[in-house]
Amino acid sequence: MPFPSISTATQGYMIAKEAKGLSGFTLRNYRIDLRRFVDWLGDPLIDQVTPQRIRQYFSYLKHEFAITHVGSYQLPEPRKLSKTTSPTLVLF
Repeated sequence: MPFPSISTATQGYMIAKEAKGLSGFTLRNYRIDLRRFVDWLGDPLIDQVTPQRIRQYFSYLKHEFAITHVGSYQLPEPRKLSKTTSPTLVLF
């Protein structure tokens, strides 16, 4: 039996999580995160997804990815902090 594509595998994962009774918000967040991963990776067969590709994805999230919208609201450009800003928690 051939391996499924990553998108087919993530659909199966989501069906299992829905059957488990996870909250709607959790399911929505899982869908967003998995869709982002599939969009970045393409849609290879699941056996072609290597630990190295997953590490590259985490590096992409850490260094390159930026959330630009929340729902239909576009987030403002990030602001630079002044040199006198306390290095503790900064609330925007």
